[in-house]
Amino acid sequence: MFALLFILVYRTGMRKKELLGLKYNDIEGLKTAVPSVVIRPNSYRPTKTQSSIRRVPLFALLKPNELNFFINFVQSNIGDSSNKFIFTLSSDQRPIDDHVPLQLLKRVLKDISVDDNVAEHTFHGFRHTAVSNLSLALVGHSDLVEALTDYDKSDVLRIKEGLLGEHTDAQDRWYALSGIMGHLSPERSFEYYNHFATLMASYALSVADIRLPEQTLCKITKFPPRRIKDNADITANDMVSIPSMRTLLFKNIIEGKRKSPKFTVESCDKKFLLSTNTPVTNELFGRYGLNRVQLLLQTYDKEIPLSKAAQLANISIHDAKVLIERASEVANITTKHGKSRFVKLIDSEITVLSPLNIQYQSDLRLLSLLLSNAYRLRKKSGTDWTWFIEICREKLSVSRAYLPFRTEDEKELQRFIDIAEKLLPLKRWLMSSNEALLMKTISSTDYQDIKQQSNESKNALYIGIASQDHRERTNKWQYSPLLRFFVHMMLITDESLSITN
Repeated sequence: MFALLFILVYRTGMRKKELLGLKYNDIEGLKTAVPSVVIRPNSYRPTKTQSSIRRVPLFALLKPNELNFFINFVQSNIGDSSNKFIFTLSSDQRPIDDHVPLQLLKRVLKDISVDDNVAEHTFHGFRHTAVSNLSLALVGHSDLVEALTDYDKSDVLRIKEGLLGEHTDAQDRWYALSGIMGHLSPERSFEYYNHFATLMASYALSVADIRLPEQTLCKITKFPPRRIKDNADITANDMVSIPSMRTLLFKNIIEGKRKSPKFTVESCDKKFLLSTNTPVTNELFGRYGLNRVQLLLQTYDKEIPLSKAAQLANISIHDAKVLIERASEVANITTKHGKSRFVKLIDSEITVLSPLNIQYQSDLRLLSLLLSNAYRLRKKSGTDWTWFIEICREKLSVSRAYLPFRTEDEKELQRFIDIAEKLLPLKRWLMSSNEALLMKTISSTDYQDIKQQSNESKNALYIGIASQDHRERTNKWQYSPLLRFFVHMMLITDESLSITN
């Protein structure tokens, strides 16, 4: 009975009260093996709105094996009276209590899930899942259907014919979906329940053969005509194929020349949509976003098996092993006094692999620029890139995210600042020392844009990324933990970098 309950809510998205209030006499078409259920008011529950009164075509929404399971269950349990509830455990003809489905769901999730936040899941979430999956089946690209649902081509055809009839490509597909969900309008289904809407739209754009006039494209991209001719397919009437420019556009975005939101699809091949296989030609650096790497580390820190942690982060098991091994090596980096330079110790025996979190949104916004410039620096000057990360590895302070430079380290400091400027504008960096040393260093160089903080007790120069001190109402600055986070993640993800000295 409970198996049928979850099958129906997953495939149809019926509301909990609607589902628990089903009676055997609400079933139509059972004898012809094309059953539907009619949602209407009864003694257990009223309907939410007038549009909630509807027919739900189970023969279209359930897979063949699920449909057979439903028919066999009904035939085995209907007995002599059809005026009784389907989901009941009692003899007084009341359905199960409405808290039971959620309790059962949490119990199942706790047994099978690597996610500790079981309490955040709700039974109503199945309704959102059903709407999203059916949206893909009715309107989405077949690549997305295959990658994100368990529907095959025959399932999609059955759903379309069951909901739309003969005209499976009709324009009223959103109305059909809102109808079986009991919504007043398609806007309700689309705005609140379809969680694939952005993905569907962006993927449709990525596979569309869009063509623009060459002059229009020059004005939009600021590319010279010669560059477009060398990198794109142009028709006889000067129309440029946008897909043929994908490589050029992607390169331009990565180089950080645009200030608009960055979005691109490198490949429309469906096998890469959810693939966790290791690409043959690409190096590990830059293959996964930092969020996914951080999720892998945080999950592994919770003593979740590596295979499950990799699956949760959508990272191949091979790459996950490499990342965990490098993260373990980074966690073992210590100062001369034996203190861990990048991670916190839970106790004397347990070391976490996850980097220390960034607290402020201003630092998170700065991270995007920092990463874009880091990719460019690494590509153009690998020597400078390696030197910068390695000196951070050796000098970064434990208490605050800054690097100390003695007065005799002047050349080393100048090289550090020259490279730092390629990563972030100088106004984003903070230098502190005693007044005399600051004046000598700043005034004799081109580093006037660096923020300064005087402290007479310091006899060395300390430099790091600047962050406004949110604890003070004045315009005071402090060292941002962003630098430690950045160096930590680069050491883990860039295999060309040496972790040990």
